[in-house]
Amino acid sequence: MTTSGRPWPVVAGVDYSSASAAALAYAAWEAQRRAVGLVLVNGSDNDRLIAAGEHLAEVAAGVRRAHPGLAVSTKVLTGSGGLTLVNESASAGLVVVGSRGSGGFDGLLLGSVATQVSQHARCPVLVVRAVPSGDDLPGKGRVLVAVDGTTGSTDALSFGFEEAAAREVPLVAVHVWSVPTVSARSVGTVWSSNRSNARAQLEDAAGQVLATALAGWDQKYPQVEVDSWSVHGDEPARTLLGVADQLAAELIVAGSRPRSARSGPVLGSVSQALVAHAQASVAVIDPERVG
Repeated sequence: MTTSGRPWPVVAGVDYSSASAAALAYAAWEAQRRAVGLVLVNGSDNDRLIAAGEHLAEVAAGVRRAHPGLAVSTKVLTGSGGLTLVNESASAGLVVVGSRGSGGFDGLLLGSVATQVSQHARCPVLVVRAVPSGDDLPGKGRVLVAVDGTTGSTDALSFGFEEAAAREVPLVAVHVWSVPTVSARSVGTVWSSNRSNARAQLEDAAGQVLATALAGWDQKYPQVEVDSWSVHGDEPARTLLGVADQLAAELIVAGSRPRSARSGPVLGSVSQALVAHAQASVAVIDPERVG
């Protein structure tokens, strides 16, 4: 994406943690492959601005040594890390943050920077779980994209295909479907007498959602191996996490709810559940990104 003829940079949240170091490694790779600048951002209170600036300068010097052709700049801003990154996302093509969680449903990080940024950022957000060992960055695990037939999942597929092509890995599109829970009174005897047939129809419809969503992508990204999974599950997030673990996915991509629908907390949404609990890195794609 560009604005005023200039490319959007990649923004990385930097603090003193190992999670931040993992995010920085991915952010540098993303900026280099996109041929854009990398902006290192730290949000601090007034008493720590000088120390934060010195730390950020040291980190930036290390990135420049590792990536001589990469344009690296720094910003030390007053404010919390999450709010600072949300503000910076308005002029970024991607925000990359680390996650201190270990994944799994016991590892929820309510109020974390990753949660705040992935909820409110105005551009795609990549929440990094871990960096592969050695020099193989990124790793070679699959890219999994959550598909529900909405604009959000269309944008997620676009991001996912680009990532899969750059990483030279397969992409798996996953649609989770369920049998509606309704009372016998509301459906009468038709559902009762044809339950197996109705389930088959729902499964066929789910397959059609995937087929429609994936139409044309093979022509744009012929080098990407694509698989599609139609999976039954009453809890979409938990089902997606199970598929991601089964496939040893390295990246899960999901669309977020439109900002116009975010009147309050959205921690119950699929994308936020993935951010909170996934073993893999998670990219959350804002369908209302302007640019």
